[in-house]
Amino acid sequence: MPTPPPFILISPPPMDFKPSQKKAKLRRAIRAQLQSLTSDEKHRASAQLCEQIVAYLAQRPAIKTIASFAALPIEPDLRALHQLLPKHKIVYPKSRPSGGMQFYHVSEPSTLVVGRYTILEPVESEKIRISIDSIQLFLCPAFAYTNEGERLGKGGGYYDRALTQRAPNSQLLGIIFKQQLLTELLTEAHDITMDAVLSA
Repeated sequence: MPTPPPFILISPPPMDFKPSQKKAKLRRAIRAQLQSLTSDEKHRASAQLCEQIVAYLAQRPAIKTIASFAALPIEPDLRALHQLLPKHKIVYPKSRPSGGMQFYHVSEPSTLVVGRYTILEPVESEKIRISIDSIQLFLCPAFAYTNEGERLGKGGGYYDRALTQRAPNSQLLGIIFKQQLLTELLTEAHDITMDAVLSA
């Protein structure tokens, strides 16, 4: 099956829409686009993204602790990083009822369990909890990015809040399918911008 063209918003929301309404409409349109991808297309793109991440890290040998994420059905699957990066510490977020996130070291993705919002999360344990300011690279999912690193998140603000606590020298890397790479996005003051974006 041929690869679908990059996502294009043909009918932008009216100018009198509030920012939250515009973002919600764009999320629905992108979700529909992603749901049309086949399992094979997502698998190939996910493998390419993992290769890109490995290449990115090869140029930055000082980075040892990485925050990854457990993929939803419409997100890139990065589980292969555990085999590709055996010398790195890979951590995963766990959402909190307060609206924040905590991170935990995960040696094997099969140990993740279903948590809030049906997202796979690490088992909570102080023995494997990792301080957010010790994470050197954050791999961040989103509904969309621009090449400049502007981000359209899921709407809950979890990453925006958590990333305000990161170390100043940590790096932010947006990870998406190429259908999610847009030329422009509506952003607000609280939206976090990525240092770079990888797509496939």
